[in-house]
Amino acid sequence: MTEEFTTINIKPSRSAPIRFKGKLLAETEWDTADGGRMIFEIWQSVGGALIAVREGEDDQGHGYTDAIVVEPGIEAATDEAGMSPFAMRDAVMTFYGYHDRARSLVKRKLKWSILREVA
Repeated sequence: MTEEFTTINIKPSRSAPIRFKGKLLAETEWDTADGGRMIFEIWQSVGGALIAVREGEDDQGHGYTDAIVVEPGIEAATDEAGMSPFAMRDAVMTFYGYHDRARSLVKRKLKWSILREVA
């Protein structure tokens, strides 16, 4: 089975636009307590980068988009389970502030472990 990558354009509110060929790995969406809307998306580029996107809307309908690109490390593209290394996962989770919705998203849909093991 071939996984389809499509050209994605993201226009963050306060940084440079991002264009890449990628596939959507996971997303979640919910209404916030103040009546706004929040969306978290995690994309993977053809080259193995992770792109985390956060879109929000306040109770007056003013929207914003933030995004981060996490390039794969040279030392290891994947771990034994075929997932992105911990450093990449941690960068994505830090971008989301380790929000409970992000934790649920990556644990349930991506089966990521966010436990940091130290020798």
